[in-house]
Amino acid sequence: MIQNPEIVSHIHWIPAQGRNDELRRNDELCGDGELRGDGEFRGDGELRGDGKGSKMKKLPVYVALDLDTEKEVISLAQKISPYVEGFKIGPRIGLKNGASIISKLKSHGKVFLDFKFFDIPSTMLSSVQAAFDLGVDMLTVHALAGEESLKQLAELEKRLNGQREFRILAVTIITSFSNENLPALMQTQSIFSHVESLSDLVIKSGLNGLVCSGSEVTYLRKRYPDAYLVTPGIRLDMNSVQDQKRVFTPRKAIEAGASALVIGRSIYKTTDPVGVCTQLQKELSPFL
Repeated sequence: MIQNPEIVSHIHWIPAQGRNDELRRNDELCGDGELRGDGEFRGDGELRGDGKGSKMKKLPVYVALDLDTEKEVISLAQKISPYVEGFKIGPRIGLKNGASIISKLKSHGKVFLDFKFFDIPSTMLSSVQAAFDLGVDMLTVHALAGEESLKQLAELEKRLNGQREFRILAVTIITSFSNENLPALMQTQSIFSHVESLSDLVIKSGLNGLVCSGSEVTYLRKRYPDAYLVTPGIRLDMNSVQDQKRVFTPRKAIEAGASALVIGRSIYKTTDPVGVCTQLQKELSPFL
């Protein structure tokens, strides 16, 4: 059973069956490399929902690997890679382990580099190119870098997509800010006004990837129907927000129009990350 003390009341948690380390105990191993039972891992990386042949897509989730050692990161990635689209790495683990952590994670899913580049245009361009060359699939820049940088980044993104799929996400206002703790120079406008104007700038510049909290995703989805909206600050337990101010549950964010979610503590701090991912799959699959 899941023993996470942060279990949210609206999710009905049950024992996860068919996980990789318990294949033979709970499910029937079939000759085609599939597992049939309660709906878990298949040999081709797909998930089956009910053991009756219906496929379930991987969760549109990037797990924030805010951990300290490569061993912890790879161990977690191996366990949950059948369930999630990819993994987000930030300075905490990225700077400690360098480029090698990217190549090692690539065998388990897409790599989302969250370094939030914010510099002069030439430095941002060279940084994005370097990340692409290392195998990164998606990364963040600050929308506050301005129109000149964003337009050049949009051109670079287009060129790089000629080689393989690659996405640049623009961050508007980070989710640790609320209207009460915005920097003094920004308090002449609300967070929503900042998000609106910065998002308009990003889309106008030619990028279509945005990082936005659950509080803004409904509005942005209506304003930019084709945008790729990534929502961080996702919590399974709304009583455990820590330093995040604008948080949402996974279901609410997907229903509001998020393209993908970033989930960190709710997965990497639980004693049963596979169980959490399994239950998320069951809860979110009707909306995917």
